[in-house]
Amino acid sequence: MISEDKKIAVMIPEELYRLIQEEIKNTGFSKVDDYVTYMLHVKLRKKSVKSSSTTKEDEDKVIEQLKSLGYL
Repeated sequence: MISEDKKIAVMIPEELYRLIQEEIKNTGFSKVDDYVTYMLHVKLRKKSVKSSSTTKEDEDKVIEQLKSLGYL
């Protein structure tokens, strides 16, 4: 698991920031930072899952758990 203690700023275009603000309305995300962090975790996890010996069934279980927690 990645530690959430230390943070570093990442620059994104203002237009992208505004699109993300619109995207997170009516979701469990209150800040763009939280959403971007979550999406990067998802992307990197998918990459890691695909390159490991994890089965499709395992991946489906993780997705269902994320859905039940309101992340997807």
